[in-house]
Amino acid sequence: MAKTLNTVWGCCTLQEGYDDDIKYTKCLKAYHLACVSVKALEINLKWICPNCASTIPKRGTIDNTPVRFNPNVTVRSYKRQALLSPPNNNEAHPLTHDDVRAIMNDVLKSHMADFTKEINRSLRGMLDAEMKTIKGDFKEIKKSMEFINGTFEMLQIDHKANQENIKS
Repeated sequence: MAKTLNTVWGCCTLQEGYDDDIKYTKCLKAYHLACVSVKALEINLKWICPNCASTIPKRGTIDNTPVRFNPNVTVRSYKRQALLSPPNNNEAHPLTHDDVRAIMNDVLKSHMADFTKEINRSLRGMLDAEMKTIKGDFKEIKKSMEFINGTFEMLQIDHKANQENIKS
């Protein structure tokens, strides 16, 4: 085949280094015989370029019959829509922006309520732990104050007794 500057290559696009090439008549793309693994003697009227071959529908039945019979497979006469799949485009009433906004608000409210409950639960746990340590500290302070108060009262009694001894 004569190579020109306008040749559209369907394979590697290298124009030099190859002697033999073929041009497919339907898509008019050129292929190096080495790139498509075809020998010059094997080319006949039945050769189809790889790009065109991939677009040709496969032959066979369209009834989706399985190759082997499997008694564990149930054949349904209808198919239901999968969960969480997008809605059909053929629906009579598509969602409007207001509908989507309302749905989003509902979802956000439920998530925010759960989030608020979780935050309250964790804060309550942290506060309870801190309050236990504060209560323990207050108990120790109270014991110390009671001891100091008792000691002070004993000193006052001793002081009064010493003053009376001094007077007498």
